[in-house]
Amino acid sequence: MKRILSLSLCVLANAACPQDSKTETATDPSSTGGATETTSGATETTVTTGPTEASETTGATLTTLTTSASDTDSTETGATETGATETGATDTDATETSGGLEWPACVAPDPALTEGFEFDLSQWAPDFDFNDFEAYLEIEAACVVTSVTPQGVGTTAIELTCTEGPLVDVLVPFELTMPEDIALPFAPKDSVHLSYRAHSEDVDLLPGDRFAIRDQGDNRLLLAGFDDDLPIAWWSDLLAPMAVERVGGLCPCEGICDGEDVGTEREALRVSDGMGQQIEVLDRQRGTLASPGSPYEVVVRAAVKQFCLNCAGDYRALIVAAP
Repeated sequence: MKRILSLSLCVLANAACPQDSKTETATDPSSTGGATETTSGATETTVTTGPTEASETTGATLTTLTTSASDTDSTETGATETGATETGATDTDATETSGGLEWPACVAPDPALTEGFEFDLSQWAPDFDFNDFEAYLEIEAACVVTSVTPQGVGTTAIELTCTEGPLVDVLVPFELTMPEDIALPFAPKDSVHLSYRAHSEDVDLLPGDRFAIRDQGDNRLLLAGFDDDLPIAWWSDLLAPMAVERVGGLCPCEGICDGEDVGTEREALRVSDGMGQQIEVLDRQRGTLASPGSPYEVVVRAAVKQFCLNCAGDYRALIVAAP
């Protein structure tokens, strides 16, 4: 932006200019330090301070004061403009301000994180169609761990033989994937209790399943897994006295989060043990819940809120007790 102040002096042939005495002060707010122009009588004096070039002229001379400041979309001396942002706050839409990271808890996803499970229910419920979202399956069975077979890095094939009501000693195999440094909390011949839910008995069109395996003797939670679009609060039904809650506001929205378009926000899961200990684990991260007597590894493969209409979200996690 270039601002020009021009003063014209009268020049009279063979005559002196009028001796009216006056003082004018002009301040350019865009120039660092300001600029002052003083006129007294027939003398025009221009003085400029700051980084702007200055000229000082006396006598009956036309004097022009020019100040220059950089006019861009991002920087102007003394008054920085970046759209809706002023000096001292740079808006990057993602992470930074002049005070540091705007989202200090929004750590990058762990690309090496692995987690997952898949149950084979073909022998327990041969007529159950997992692709039928209106179908609902619930298992509360006493089981024995039949076998534990490593399948590769971080993946284990597990077989349970379970009994519930008229179903006696039915094989319920499943495959479990988790970070390879986490050990299984049970072994073959251990007696456990399996709680399993597929979909929801109350809401259709929301796929997913969840399970919990407990020690049959003391009811201690050994292993729990969730792969669900359903409300997180429902997970706590399988975990009690432990509980799981969603924690938002840790990461910025990605996309358009006005409720009508496809926008997402990474969230954390807060896992509490019911005895005063809790931990928050962000989407695609892992952490340790220091519960007295039995620490738990919490692996959050996904915790993503979706803002589009009729969208639920994506939540996948494992909770594994120390052996």
